[in-house]
Amino acid sequence: MGTPAGGRRRRSPAARRSAHAGRTGARHSRPARRASQTVGHGDACPQNLLVPADAPDAFVAIDVSWQHPHPIGFDLGQLLVGLTDSGTLRAQDLPQIHAALIPAYRAGLLDEGYDADPADITYGFDASMVVRSCFMVVPFERLAEPVTAELQETLAQRLSLTRYLADIGLNLAAR
Repeated sequence: MGTPAGGRRRRSPAARRSAHAGRTGARHSRPARRASQTVGHGDACPQNLLVPADAPDAFVAIDVSWQHPHPIGFDLGQLLVGLTDSGTLRAQDLPQIHAALIPAYRAGLLDEGYDADPADITYGFDASMVVRSCFMVVPFERLAEPVTAELQETLAQRLSLTRYLADIGLNLAAR
């Protein structure tokens, strides 16, 4: 490339990216991982999966307005977070359930003839859960309320959930 008026030599886009990577660190220069996609429910919180009284082995999915391609495992995050968000499950119980969800989800995919890589499921599950939920679970609208034992417990659980999700997000960067 020639030297423009003003005397500074213009660098190619590749040279600019290389210089940027050197300033910001190699972890920023690698391309983002592309997650496999499937069509899922889109808002698969436990409240949107109903069990009919006359068919206890069945599920009825409601509120499927978000049904379009998502990262594989996307719905697992809402299922997991939704149980804590509703107060049904304590944040401390999430790691054990998280570990059980991926093989169970993969088994369901295999039953339907789809052989998904467990690493892709884990990545789609974790990344979408962190992006969707990490900073949405703290009930900021309740912070002006009078302090009660119930509010303290809710805030403690929600902050534990936020910490859990932030740790998952930090681990994503290391993958």
